[in-house]
Amino acid sequence: MSHDQIRNFIADTCNSLDKCNFNNFLKMCSKEFKYTISIYSPDLLKDMVWLEHDINGLKTLFEELPEHLQRKGKLLRHLSFPFIESTEDNIKVSTSFCLYNTELDGKSSILCVGHYNDEISVSENYYLLEERIVYLDTRDIGVGLHVPI
Repeated sequence: MSHDQIRNFIADTCNSLDKCNFNNFLKMCSKEFKYTISIYSPDLLKDMVWLEHDINGLKTLFEELPEHLQRKGKLLRHLSFPFIESTEDNIKVSTSFCLYNTELDGKSSILCVGHYNDEISVSENYYLLEERIVYLDTRDIGVGLHVPI
């Protein structure tokens, strides 16, 4: 269990989402996986939860994507060097990210920034996401984003 392997695993989860390879992303998640998007509201003085799903909720979300109005174009996640805390069977990783949107005309813009707090389990050198909490700094991401950030 090396830090390089853990960094590559985090990058693989994001690459799968960038490529809309949702089945591959789900294969990297445990059966108990939890996914949350949270943001601090200065108006309410507390965190708001924008999205919260377990593994089955994410499967349903991915299956229903064709029925939703979606942004046209392509998403790309740019990750910082992650901070990794590990024990023998549990790994916590914090990674800052920037999510870019490139429209069909080729114009790119920053959609949002934040950081991932991931919990990863390891068994026989095989990694699985147990939980991903996405903390956003950006509070206005517009409409039409139905895929996990």
